[in-house]
Amino acid sequence: MKQRRTWWCLESLGHKPSDYEVCSTALLYAPTEKRGFEVPTPAGAFWLRHGADRTLGSVPWANFRDPRATTYAGYVQRRHERELFVDGLYAQLEGGARDLALDPEFRRTLGASLSALRFPLHGLQMASSYLGSVAPSGEVAIACAFQAADELRRVQRLAQRMGHLRRADPALDPELDGRGRRDWEQAPQWQPLRRCVEGLLVTYDFVEAFVALQEAVKPQVDALLFQGVAMAARRAGDDVTASALGALEEDAAWHREWSAALLSVMDGAERGKGAVADLRQRWAARAAEAVAPLRGGGTAF
Repeated sequence: MKQRRTWWCLESLGHKPSDYEVCSTALLYAPTEKRGFEVPTPAGAFWLRHGADRTLGSVPWANFRDPRATTYAGYVQRRHERELFVDGLYAQLEGGARDLALDPEFRRTLGASLSALRFPLHGLQMASSYLGSVAPSGEVAIACAFQAADELRRVQRLAQRMGHLRRADPALDPELDGRGRRDWEQAPQWQPLRRCVEGLLVTYDFVEAFVALQEAVKPQVDALLFQGVAMAARRAGDDVTASALGALEEDAAWHREWSAALLSVMDGAERGKGAVADLRQRWAARAAEAVAPLRGGGTAF
């Protein structure tokens, strides 16, 4: 009997496994071994009901690789460098002089927009986490988990920016934090996006949830933040906000990269291209309609 080597499932690589290959390959027992869960539980039944192969048929999920081969150590190092950059930008706002030099109306609009944007961004974080929980492979689960962390970093940085605005001008909006929640829950211009995000959060089929998030809802919300708010900030002379959002947009570029890699794997499935195209068309139209009322008066988009 041939003695098996450590990480025998990677023997066919023909080279010493990389850290990424060791950490991600055969990470998830149920989909990797095609045996499901050893003990019947409601969670296992849910996974079987909404798992990745249900919509597309047989898919070679093992062919997916993160283009950047992201490991935990690599993720922490790259994000640490960007966090230091944003910290340096925000340090320029101490004392409030730079914010007080901005147009007061812009400050009010920026604060209200960032306050409300925290809620759809939290929705994207929750959707990314859900995808990771029903992912068909360890490589996909890891990418989803890191993306969820990126979404939460955005919420944190927006909240910090709101704090700068409040400290610079305490009379700006005494209820800035609560204002965002009220706008998200009640303001007419936010309700289409709220319905869209809440619909995404109850979309349980992995393939549909992935396409809806990565190909429709997230690109539209990213555009609001990285194009709408960033451009408005640049026009108003708020280079700190624009540069900070530019640093966060680098994360979104990676999100697009790994999503494209996974979509190329889905295209090789039995019902791949047709099913994905139908889902993309349906959700893209829905997401575009959801953000349309926000592009205009009363917001920084």
